[in-house]
Amino acid sequence: MDWKNEKSDLTLDEIRKNINDTDDQLLELINQRSLLVTEVGKLKNKTNTAVYIPEREKQIFEKLKNNNNSDLPNEAIVSIFTEIISACRNLEKPLTVSYLGPEASFTHSAAIKQFGSSVKFSSQNSIESVFYNVSKEFSNYGVVPIENTTEGTVSYTLDKFIDSKLNIVAEIELKIVHSFLSIEDDIKNIKKIYSHPQSFAQCKNWILSHFPNVELVEVNSNSYAAKLASQEKYSASIGPEIAALKYNLNSLFTSIEDFENNTTRFFIIGKNINKPSGHDKTSIMFSPKEKVGALYEALKFFNDKNINLTMIESRPSKKSSWQYIFFLDMEGYFEDTHIKKALAEVKEISTDFKILGSYPMNK
Repeated sequence: MDWKNEKSDLTLDEIRKNINDTDDQLLELINQRSLLVTEVGKLKNKTNTAVYIPEREKQIFEKLKNNNNSDLPNEAIVSIFTEIISACRNLEKPLTVSYLGPEASFTHSAAIKQFGSSVKFSSQNSIESVFYNVSKEFSNYGVVPIENTTEGTVSYTLDKFIDSKLNIVAEIELKIVHSFLSIEDDIKNIKKIYSHPQSFAQCKNWILSHFPNVELVEVNSNSYAAKLASQEKYSASIGPEIAALKYNLNSLFTSIEDFENNTTRFFIIGKNINKPSGHDKTSIMFSPKEKVGALYEALKFFNDKNINLTMIESRPSKKSSWQYIFFLDMEGYFEDTHIKKALAEVKEISTDFKILGSYPMNK
């Protein structure tokens, strides 16, 4: 029966029976998928192929979104299949993913969004630790923030790429939604609010409007803020909704950030080199030779070949005074003919040059 287009006169019990039957069919198909993935795992093991293939997963999600004709939004479809793929991928080989920050942080949420919950997550207290764990193969992949729409780029992440041999294998965009969390039910009881300084800054107007005279206490993470609020009467914290679940807090307000489009982009770092997905980005770093117009010349190579640059940042090279390293993101795969030519030209006029990775654009 075409349930979307055909009116049904079934009773509630009959509809529930049909739902049960549908669930049985879904389970059978998931089991069938798991058997196929197990066979894929055997083949990958023989050829030493990476278990996590971002470009393949990107193609799966794009196909699902194109074929989705239900009332479920594409975001829900992607979320459901992320967990199915995560569980099946775990049958090939369990993955360990390091991420910056404590459990229930925004980076943790980004890691779950990308990999699903069927991986082992490893919390790290610094970006350097994430890079170290992946480079030493204590973890298969790492998740680090790279830029925020209101706060700009994360300089320390860029600096780590200068000496690291790791590649960017994927990117994630996560909308930063701040919630007001407390064990209290009545906001009149709140006398103290804990949060990370950045979150206080991003919710400044809301705090001034609702709690102009309440004590604000800065801590090193929103997850720790939630933990303190869960242990202390008359207190609250600001942070992600996931922290409310972990620490059993009431979510009294949500979306309290001052800017609606507050989004953070994260990089997945690893050792594998992706094949093209059909909709990719490429990141590079280079230091142009010291001559007048060198940066202009480099950027002109991309302009002349109609290559769209999506980010440009500079960092001190730390090798010599007043020498800078530039980081560029561009649309396309590093072996696309026009990009390959532009990169060769940039390399020729640079003292340092490195392709940091080509990876599927955010799903």
